[in-house]
Amino acid sequence: MKKTFVIILLIAAILASSVHAQAIKQGVSVQVTLLNQDPDPVQPGDIVELRFKVENNGSTALQNVALELLPEYPFTILDAPVKEIGNLGAAQSGSEGVIVKYRVQVASNAADGTFNIDARYRNGDAWVRVENFNVNIQKPQTELVLNQIQVSPSIIEPGEVANLTIAVENSGSKKVNEVKLKLDFSDTTLPFAPFGTSNEFTIGELPGNTQRNVVFSIIAKPDALADLYKMPIILTYKDLNNNKFNKSTVTGLRVGSKPDILVLVDKSDITAKTGSGTVSIKVVNKGLTNLRFVVVSLLPSADFDLISSKDIYLGKLDSDDYSTADFKIQVKKKSNNQVDLPLHIEFRDSSNQLYQQDITANLHLLSDSEAQQLGLKTGGNITWLLVFAV
Repeated sequence: MKKTFVIILLIAAILASSVHAQAIKQGVSVQVTLLNQDPDPVQPGDIVELRFKVENNGSTALQNVALELLPEYPFTILDAPVKEIGNLGAAQSGSEGVIVKYRVQVASNAADGTFNIDARYRNGDAWVRVENFNVNIQKPQTELVLNQIQVSPSIIEPGEVANLTIAVENSGSKKVNEVKLKLDFSDTTLPFAPFGTSNEFTIGELPGNTQRNVVFSIIAKPDALADLYKMPIILTYKDLNNNKFNKSTVTGLRVGSKPDILVLVDKSDITAKTGSGTVSIKVVNKGLTNLRFVVVSLLPSADFDLISSKDIYLGKLDSDDYSTADFKIQVKKKSNNQVDLPLHIEFRDSSNQLYQQDITANLHLLSDSEAQQLGLKTGGNITWLLVFAV
């Protein structure tokens, strides 16, 4: 009985040795396998990681082994295409195989489907091509977009509250979950803050082919400078497979105010008696925004002849400041010692927005008796007249 048991064990050992010998092929036998892709499937325009395993199933050790990826459209490799492996021992396979990773960019216009990518390996000085590794590409079944962004008012004055309305659209056929929209105020140079609401809004579930409007109330800081600012917007959501998606964009917010100017006659040496001389036009910037490239033009009139240039360039005019433009005229017609001066004012605000205004200023010509009553000093034929109101 004991002899029989020993004989059975010997036979089993011989058979096991024979099976192992058959698994190890004689000579060289290299196997390259695509283990997985991450993500799977990959979306057009995204990056995918490909994990290969290189094994030696042969009985001969290999030297100077390398793997090279051979991508074609719609793939572009982001790493070095050749990865050096070095030596592969005989029967170095299974858990002892060498893992090689590649990062590959997928073309943004790639269609859905399974695409082949090829590779080749080097054994010594010889290269051997291995083909048809499958990579899955699929466009997302859910796609959230910020369809429209509106700001009211379009120009926000310092200290003013504005509403920012954002339309979130699910253009896919599947619903999405945990939809959140956030305004990012982390940049301390942004002169805005939430007003009456949080800077984050939770929509929750959004069915396919639907849209939801989200309204944020924001306030411009009282000391905000007139300029165009970029407000970051962050959108997050999850698909039905619990995959999380993040999208970021920016929208422009203009801080400023509508220009407010006052134009009047500052002074003049033109009297009813002389009929000719210089009139000074004062332009006052009453608004909160600075003005640039200010030009004052005195338009033609049947009431006077313009002796000097019709256009005076004032340039920059800061808030709460003024400048004057002098014109020389010869009065031809007057009504009750009054002459209307048709003026055209052109300028740009701090956002380079062009403004044009037509204004009529009234020039009052004083008689000699009126000048004496006002206590104005008269020298020769010139009387300096201060006009306090138009």
